[in-house]
Amino acid sequence: MHETVNSIFRSAFQAKLIDPSKLNRKQRKAFDDICKCKTLENGLHIDRCDSCGHELIHYNSCKNPCCPLCQAVEKEIWSMKQEFYVLNTHYFHVVFTLPSEINTLALIDPKLVYTLLFDCSAETLKQLSEDPQYLGAKIGFTSVLHTWGSNLSLHPHVHCVVSGGGTDRMGRWKSSKKKFFIPVKVMSALFKGKYLSRLKSSFDSDKLDNPDDFQKIIDQCYAKDWVVYTKKPMKDPSHVIRYLSRYTHRIAISNQRIISYTDGIVTFRYKDYRDHSKLKEMSLTVQEFFRRFMMHVPPHQFMRIRHYGFLGNRNKDERMKLLRSLTNTPDPGIFKLDMVKVISRVLKKDVSICPCCGNLRHPLLE
Repeated sequence: MHETVNSIFRSAFQAKLIDPSKLNRKQRKAFDDICKCKTLENGLHIDRCDSCGHELIHYNSCKNPCCPLCQAVEKEIWSMKQEFYVLNTHYFHVVFTLPSEINTLALIDPKLVYTLLFDCSAETLKQLSEDPQYLGAKIGFTSVLHTWGSNLSLHPHVHCVVSGGGTDRMGRWKSSKKKFFIPVKVMSALFKGKYLSRLKSSFDSDKLDNPDDFQKIIDQCYAKDWVVYTKKPMKDPSHVIRYLSRYTHRIAISNQRIISYTDGIVTFRYKDYRDHSKLKEMSLTVQEFFRRFMMHVPPHQFMRIRHYGFLGNRNKDERMKLLRSLTNTPDPGIFKLDMVKVISRVLKKDVSICPCCGNLRHPLLE
């Protein structure tokens, strides 16, 4: 049996190798949900075929957004909804990363540090894209918070998928060139200035053991070049959704990367980006694995996915009708969630058909 985060946590907790009592409320709920996910403790339901009476037992999932075991369906639902808002244009992938010196502050006040990361990266993209020197148009983009590195270390950054165009002051669609329209150095400098200015006025330095350390961190951050980079344009709109969904419904690590859990040691695969992205193995004590995983549970009532510009939620549907017309994007009609289709896409088979008799089993999935 392949080990999962869920099975490792259950086993380590039963062996008293990890102690969840010191977790905050959000982390404790994530831990409890993960341990119960798809077990009898979480309940079950039975699907019965009307034609032949064949029964399938399904243990209930926890539906916690931090659980690596049960988010495939939620991820697919999210992807299907987002497909409605992809336009007939190219897209860019932009990443804003915080310097490692801010990690100390992120551990103390993650909600502030991550909120500023969202706000300042969004302000940077909107301000520069509306500048006639670069594009002169209001763009749309979606940002996803990602707080971990491949080895589960703290590495806060946001992935932004940015439209390759927007509406100008006359309400016309203006496409960008195939190369990203804002110079990386300009974005980096503006983002750094905005972030550090807001951080200085918002962070409570008394939360540090030595409040004087706060100014040292600020000075170190001003002295560094901040990392903002772009990747090649995304030509296929469906690729935009597939890419984003990799980051939306999981944290820290997927179960597929776990190799083993033996004698209190967790071994998993990771990419070493400092060594040409070579695939390597790392072994951690279960206590350290647990600590690193829980470090990435987002703060209470914190949204890890946010939409900006013409993708903002206010009057979005009406706005998208006009944008589809301007970009020659087919009207997808009214969104209707089909759970049979969702689960069939996840499992890669038609789940409306009984595996025993081959007839439709209508009561399933109700």
